[in-house]
Amino acid sequence: MTNELLRFIQDRVLPSGGNFSEEQIDIIFEDNKMDVVAGPGTGKTTVLTARIRVLLENLQNSKEGICILTHTNVAVDEIRTTLRKLGVNEINKPHFLGTIQDFFNTFFSKKAFHLVLGDKKMQVLDDEIFRVKFDKKFNFEKPKNYSDDWNNPNPLNQEISWDFNNLNSLVSMVEPKMYSDAFEESISYLFKNGYVTNEQCLQLSKWYISKYRESLRKIFSIRFSYLLLDEAQDTST
Repeated sequence: MTNELLRFIQDRVLPSGGNFSEEQIDIIFEDNKMDVVAGPGTGKTTVLTARIRVLLENLQNSKEGICILTHTNVAVDEIRTTLRKLGVNEINKPHFLGTIQDFFNTFFSKKAFHLVLGDKKMQVLDDEIFRVKFDKKFNFEKPKNYSDDWNNPNPLNQEISWDFNNLNSLVSMVEPKMYSDAFEESISYLFKNGYVTNEQCLQLSKWYISKYRESLRKIFSIRFSYLLLDEAQDTST
């Protein structure tokens, strides 16, 4: 069965007549922890996808899941495209395929958001779109005696954080008297209306994980038997 599956995979993802190297084959069928280090264009993602196909075959009659994380949506699309060539059209529960940000949003930040705000719809916005909404609200909230120099909210790029355990921190202030009040009221207004950035999703995730750390450990250890992390690159010196 192993040889048949290997031939099946090679025929569909490699150039005509191509074969995986012995080292690649060892990686595809290895069942222990490993860290694969290789240069660009050496086939890391192809080997990873082949390994996913093998694990899916092994787990097809099991409730065990595979968690596949990447750093970019491009890599996610590449893995999905290659899996389709291998007869896997969808990655469904209990498996998960997505970027690290998708993982945090799906399992942590959305749950944290609804824990704080109930059924309010959560919308994750790009920084630029969020900034437009923030500027509009800030310009309305800022004290009337502020000069044009204050038209740029958060000039020091200070970190934004909330005490999610204290909903009173999200209560609107009728007439902010200080710059910091206007700033916090504008952020809180957007949050209460469901608008968040990816950075804020990570803050929500951090809060949720710290709140339920031990329960989450148990849940994920039951759901996922394998974690595959694609392309953890560090190009710094």
